[in-house]
Amino acid sequence: MKTTTLSSLAFINLGLKKFNHLIEKKSFWYSYIFCIGFFDLALALYETKNPDNIMNALKLNLYIGGNLFILFTVFILLIIRGNQEILGKNLLNNLWRVWAANFIAGFWIFLGTICFVIPGIILYIRYIYINEIILFEQSTIPKALSKSRYLVKYNGGKVIKACIIVFLISLFISFIASFILSLIDESIMNSFLFNYLFSVIGSLIAVLFTTIVYTGYLDAESQYTKES
Repeated sequence: MKTTTLSSLAFINLGLKKFNHLIEKKSFWYSYIFCIGFFDLALALYETKNPDNIMNALKLNLYIGGNLFILFTVFILLIIRGNQEILGKNLLNNLWRVWAANFIAGFWIFLGTICFVIPGIILYIRYIYINEIILFEQSTIPKALSKSRYLVKYNGGKVIKACIIVFLISLFISFIASFILSLIDESIMNSFLFNYLFSVIGSLIAVLFTTIVYTGYLDAESQYTKES
């Protein structure tokens, strides 16, 4: 099997281009507000009023924010694709199938994680393309899981590496920014504005992950088509 010529940095570059194109669209911001914007606001309020309950805030972000972002991903991918009706008759069906596929994949990833962690990581990588396959190929959930496992053989490692690089860079920048702000006025760190901006930026970074994975899907699908 031939491997992709694209590097992890190339996926980051392509993902950034998709991201920049995405945030210029009003439909993206409407979708953000509808799917996750109010949650970011509520989370910031909770963190401001309960600065010591970090674990509870993380749980809220994981369980509620994570599920809302899955739904947001449907809008993101449809907007990126450009040739699909955002509020078409299949929207509810698409939302349900993508959420159900992520639930099933998440269940297997959870089981793999409690079995010495590494199996969970492997399963997570194998299922990174299920959203794109379900939405753009109208596949059933079992077929989407199966095809995603196949497509990641082309470039899954490089796509995950690209996401890790972005995560580390964003983590470093947030650490430096937080350190500087704490030197100016430590109370800023517990302010509503800081928590809200942190939540919004976190959501936007997750959007960038989505665009990077989407470029990986396009690359893998292109190679898969050439071999078929």
